[in-house]
Amino acid sequence: MKNGEKLSESSPISEKTNRVKKRNMGAQITMNLIHGFGFSAFNIAFALFLNDITGSLFSTGIIITISNIMQFLPMPFIGKLSDKYGIKKVWLFGPPIFVFGLIILIFSNSIPILIVGVLIYVLGAMVNSLNFQLFVSENSGGSKKGIMYGLTFFAYFGGSIGGTSFVILNL
Repeated sequence: MKNGEKLSESSPISEKTNRVKKRNMGAQITMNLIHGFGFSAFNIAFALFLNDITGSLFSTGIIITISNIMQFLPMPFIGKLSDKYGIKKVWLFGPPIFVFGLIILIFSNSIPILIVGVLIYVLGAMVNSLNFQLFVSENSGGSKKGIMYGLTFFAYFGGSIGGTSFVILNL
C-alpha cells in the first residue's frame, strides 16, 4: 500500500467482492441452520397445540394441510411485491408478519381465528425465504453453485433434524 492510499483502494474490486460474497454465503448457511432448527421444533409443538385447541385429529390435519399449501400459494404475490418495492424492503417486513401470525396463534380461541393466524404465520415464513435461490446464485462463484446450494440446503435440513431431536428428547 502506498503512502496516503486508502485501504479500500489498495485491493482489487473482485477480491473485495469475493470476500463479501463468502461472508454473505456464510451468513446464509448459518441462518438456514438456525431457521431449520427453530422451524422444525415449532412444527412439532404446533401440531400438538392445534390438536389441543381443535380437539379433533381431522381438524388438525386440515389446518396443517392448509398451512402446507399456503407455503407455495403466495410466492407469485410476494414476487410482485418484491419487484415493485425491492427485495430488501419485502424481506424486512417478513419477520413482523411472522411474529404477528404467532401472536394471533397464541391468543386464538376459535378455529377461524386460528386458521387466520396459521395463514399469516406461514406467509411471514415464506416472505423470509423469498428468492433464496437467487441469493445463493448471486453470492457464489460460477463453478461453486452446486456446492453452495448443497451447503445451504444441508444446513436447513441439518437444523431441522436438530430441532426435531431437541423436541423429541425433551431438552
